[in-house]
Amino acid sequence: MISDERVLQFDWLPVHKLSYGQKQTLLDPILDRLVRLSASENLRPYYTLASRLRQIPETAFRNPDPRIDRLLAKLETRRNAAALIKALAFRGPAEADRLLSFVIEGSQQNSRERIDHFGEDVDAALRGLCHMGGSAQKVLPKMHQMAAEGSVSEQRQESDLWRATLIALGENVEQFDLPPNRKWRTELYRRSLSRMAANRCEER
Repeated sequence: MISDERVLQFDWLPVHKLSYGQKQTLLDPILDRLVRLSASENLRPYYTLASRLRQIPETAFRNPDPRIDRLLAKLETRRNAAALIKALAFRGPAEADRLLSFVIEGSQQNSRERIDHFGEDVDAALRGLCHMGGSAQKVLPKMHQMAAEGSVSEQRQESDLWRATLIALGENVEQFDLPPNRKWRTELYRRSLSRMAANRCEER
């Protein structure tokens, strides 16, 4: 069904009900179909199918795959396949610089433009770095530089995801004060950030 070119609806795909092994065998047909869908200007079915990759086991992504690299090479297909961005983290710290480059490129987009799935690429790249934790510590100075140069918006820098990622990479949680728009005790806020970093910024 996935490979059938007539099928353009993928909400029905019950990946969560499959066994571990069955989920792993889905990766190849999904990637093959995504490559074909990426040639179309209609990225809605592409986005829906790519979102199913969140439920594929990490082990399926550990080896380099030219199809994934091809889909991540273009901003439009990358932004519509956030699960593939985060999956780079499963290859190990060698992909840390590429994930950071996605944060940089995604942060340069104009938030006032009407862009589908705006910011999802940046969030996914940050979650990938957070997942790597201390093994990706080498990108920490570059993230500090981005913040200092204003390459990342103030709103992004005050987000829980940005700060938890910095903590996962080795930053001290004590340096983060409560953002101006938050009403909470600083101690509880920092504890929440630490928990998020310890959980590798996994989505709930």
